[in-house]
Amino acid sequence: MSYVDIALLAIFALFALLGFIWGFAKSAGKLFGWILSLLIVLIITDLVVNALLGSEQIAQFVLGTQNPEKFSLFKFIYKKIPSDIRDISMLDVKAVYTLSGNEGIKSIIEEKGGTVMSLLAPLVIGFIINPIYLSSSVATVGEALAIQLSLVVFAVIVGALLFLVVRIVMAIVARVVRQMSDDGKSMLSRLGGLLMGAVRGVMYCALLLVALDAIIGLEIKQLTVVQEQITSSVIAEDALEIIDKVTDNVRKTNKANDNIKKCISLLDYKNGSDEEISAWQKIIDDINSRGITAE
Repeated sequence: MSYVDIALLAIFALFALLGFIWGFAKSAGKLFGWILSLLIVLIITDLVVNALLGSEQIAQFVLGTQNPEKFSLFKFIYKKIPSDIRDISMLDVKAVYTLSGNEGIKSIIEEKGGTVMSLLAPLVIGFIINPIYLSSSVATVGEALAIQLSLVVFAVIVGALLFLVVRIVMAIVARVVRQMSDDGKSMLSRLGGLLMGAVRGVMYCALLLVALDAIIGLEIKQLTVVQEQITSSVIAEDALEIIDKVTDNVRKTNKANDNIKKCISLLDYKNGSDEEISAWQKIIDDINSRGITAE
C-alpha cells in the first residue's frame, strides 16, 4: 500500500464519518448538490461559452476581435509565449508530426523553448495536435496556443461561476428540505448519511487523482516520487483507468471543438473542411496506434 492509497482511504473515511454525523437528509442534499453542479459544469459549460462568444463584448474580452489594441485574453497570452515557440510555423509542425509524431514536436519545443517550455511540452502538444488546428489556416504555434488557452481560461471562469451559482441554489434547497424533514438523527438516518458521505468521498478522491495525474503529465523530475507512489498504489491506477474512460466519453459529447472553430472564424482564419479534419484525425489515430508519442 502506497501513500496515495493512504490519502485516498483517509479522504473516503473522513467523508463517510461526516455523513454518519450529519445524517441522511443533510448528506444527501450535499451529495445531490455536488453531482448536479458537476454535471452542469461538464455538460453545459461549452454550450454557454459558445453562446457568450456571440456577444461582441465577450468576443473582445476573449479574442480582441473588435479592437486588437485593447486587452484580451488572446493578446495577453500570446505575448507571454516565448517568441521562439510562438513563431514556429504550423506547416513545420504538420511536417514534423507526420514524420516523427509527438517526439518530433517535443524535440522542437525543447530546443527552442528552454527548460520551462520543455517541462510544458506534453501540455503544448496536447493543445496544438488537434485536427481542428492542423486543418485550419492558423499560421503559427503561438496563434494556436493563444486561441486554445484563451478558450480554456474563459471556460474555467464560466464553469466556476456556473458551479458557484448551482451550489448556492442547492444549498438553499437543502436547507429548506432539512427544515421540513423530521427524520432527525436516527440510526437509519445516520447509516444513510454514511453511504451518501462515502459516495461524496469517492468524488473527492477522483478529483485528487485527476489533479495528480495532470501534474505528473508535465514530466517534472521532482515529481517522480509521486509517480512511483501512484504506480505502486493498489487503488490509483485502476481508478484512473475508469476516470479516463469517463472523461473520454465527455470529450466526445462536448462542444469544445465547435468553440475552437468559432474562435478561428472570429479571428478571420479559415477552418478546414470536414474532410480535412477527418483526414488529420486519421493521421493522429494512426501515429498514436504506432506508439510514436512523447511518453
